[in-house]
Amino acid sequence: MKNESSISDINSTIVTSSNEKVINKASNTSLESNINDIELDIYDIPKSIIPYRLAHNRFVPEKVYLNMVENKAFNAIELSALHTIFDSAVPGSVSLELSQLYAYSTIISSQLAYPEKWANHPILDKLHFTVNITRKEMNALIANAKEIAEKAGVYLIAKPPKRKKNQYHETVVTFCSKEHKNAKIYFFLGDNAESRKHPVNILRIEVNPARHSYTEFKCFFLALKQSGSIKKYTRKMKNANVTRHDLAIDILLCPLVTLIADKASIKENYSNHSKHNEKNYTHVQTVTIGNSERSNTILYSKTEKILEAREKNKKSSLSLILNGDSNPISVNRIEQKSRKQQEGKKPVMEDLDKKSNQNLFKSLCIYRPELLVTVHEDQQAQVLRDGYMVAMKKHDKAAFVCRENFLKPFQMFINYEAFHKMQKRILKNAKNYIIRPDK
Repeated sequence: MKNESSISDINSTIVTSSNEKVINKASNTSLESNINDIELDIYDIPKSIIPYRLAHNRFVPEKVYLNMVENKAFNAIELSALHTIFDSAVPGSVSLELSQLYAYSTIISSQLAYPEKWANHPILDKLHFTVNITRKEMNALIANAKEIAEKAGVYLIAKPPKRKKNQYHETVVTFCSKEHKNAKIYFFLGDNAESRKHPVNILRIEVNPARHSYTEFKCFFLALKQSGSIKKYTRKMKNANVTRHDLAIDILLCPLVTLIADKASIKENYSNHSKHNEKNYTHVQTVTIGNSERSNTILYSKTEKILEAREKNKKSSLSLILNGDSNPISVNRIEQKSRKQQEGKKPVMEDLDKKSNQNLFKSLCIYRPELLVTVHEDQQAQVLRDGYMVAMKKHDKAAFVCRENFLKPFQMFINYEAFHKMQKRILKNAKNYIIRPDK
């Protein structure tokens, strides 16, 4: 990308008519039907943000969030930046004025450097693992499913989820929270693959811990253990193969195009959502760093995803966070998807909290939004549509290969120590609640 353009080249606010419709629809219809949306108090963000964090990460107790924000306050620079962008930090609104970019930069860097101030606890978003059980144990699980559900205080859903590509299970048992319809635990049982070079574990469990409180989570696995369906339960859960675990954080009050991330180890695999072109949006909503079939990092607009769910009348959509005008505030998720089995590795549940699995920020760099000032006006639309890194790769592959030296002065500080400490705790808790729920 060229970097000789003046600041005036990019000194404009861009809001497209199509995105304005998204905002108006959200504020006039979708939001009225969801009483669980949460208004953010600009004068007391640390405490007013906790209900939103709890809505999106129930696995972390409220007392943990309260301890994080206790006696935390924003400094004058942070408060000034908040006032600059607060009302305009909504989906479809992107300002590329230098003063706005500086405000975005201040708020993003604050969330990365001081996660406690923002109650910004890592989220264990998905946890998939397989357990080596016998056919007899599989049949016992199916027979005892209703009893397990009753003891755990959850529903048993008869309708199976839609079968995904490369899923060869014979049957599926779905458990669902009585209070939170999007909190489900799936048991995929058996194997209908026509041929296998090697045998596979015939119980696959998929759960999103963030949708469950830790007490619900622990209670469910206690009911599973006490059912006696799985013999030598503790040993088998210790040795369960973890096929996927996703860690994430949510960054507030900035459009996705200003959240510029990179991994030096990734040479080619930068892309948008598979339906990016079909959606025909003028502003980027998803950027993937790495091979989508293996471990990768994804950045996406959480707010846009929730609005799309509401547009489809999905009653289980999550809460939005609102500004003083009751418009949804932009929230973006940084998520590390770990699929180590596809890379020839076999992590087990007992090792879930080892340092090698605490990989949310592994080799990840995040850059200051002021980097967008270097974009020539001819390339602004592409950067807004695809994101800086994807647009840079498309525009000038030679510059993309040599990008590290150019980007380095814009690199932000990430408080790895604080985030790693929280990651370890949440992974350790999940592991212990599954392996030893009676402790």
